[in-house]
Amino acid sequence: MEQTEKKTVTQNAEKYIREAILRDVLELLEANDGKPFEEKKKEITDYLRNCTGDSHADALEDIAGEEQRCQILNQKFWGAGNVISAGNRITMRRVQESDREGYLEIQRAYLVTKHMLKEPTYCNMLWEEHIASKRLTLSIYSDGSYIGYCGVNNLLQEPWEIGIELRPEWTRRGIGYRAVSAMLKEIQTRLGVHVFCVRIEPRNLASQRLFEKLGAVPDGLAVGWTANQEIILQCEEDNLDQIDEELIRLAEKFGVPPRKLLSHVLRYSLELEQK
Repeated sequence: MEQTEKKTVTQNAEKYIREAILRDVLELLEANDGKPFEEKKKEITDYLRNCTGDSHADALEDIAGEEQRCQILNQKFWGAGNVISAGNRITMRRVQESDREGYLEIQRAYLVTKHMLKEPTYCNMLWEEHIASKRLTLSIYSDGSYIGYCGVNNLLQEPWEIGIELRPEWTRRGIGYRAVSAMLKEIQTRLGVHVFCVRIEPRNLASQRLFEKLGAVPDGLAVGWTANQEIILQCEEDNLDQIDEELIRLAEKFGVPPRKLLSHVLRYSLELEQK
């Protein structure tokens, strides 16, 4: 099967679900109904909880105590040094406003719903999420040029989930491994955290190899963009022809039925050796 034909249900469903959800969210945000932002936020939270489950809705609930906790963690981490070296002229620092266009360019390269990036409101939402205090985000630079980012997706959810994205032209150079290795070392030293997790698309072999090289081990599956079992089962049924030898081997590795890889993402756990 050609690589271009190897589309998981997660990818197919993601486009549909994202477009539907974002369309509704944008309508709620932009509605000229005179409602204050806090009221609109509650409407969006309730809507997301109903259609995607608590995990997505809870991400919008910036409770004061949790917000402060995240700010303290960020301050403690960056207070120990503003620049982190990943070797071979690769450095990392705290995300800044000047990184915005580079970050959006990465989203244009990878997002399934690229056309949504034509909407300024959607771009603002993506950027605000990227720089939110609940995250620990490191911008990655090569000789002073922005090439991507890595970090912890949500400091409030344990174990901390690692994320990384690089500009397409900077992938497959070993930069991801060096950047994540350096980041994890600094997180362990500065914050004392040594247990992490990561979610990876079944077809993303490069990321699987990267995190396995770092010591990550299979730890089951995670839902993608929806927890709706009816949608999940229907997506699997509609895409059974996507199962090939690659997915069968991967399913054996994770101890799950191959069809589950059509609707879920891989979950890895990573535990660093304690110093």
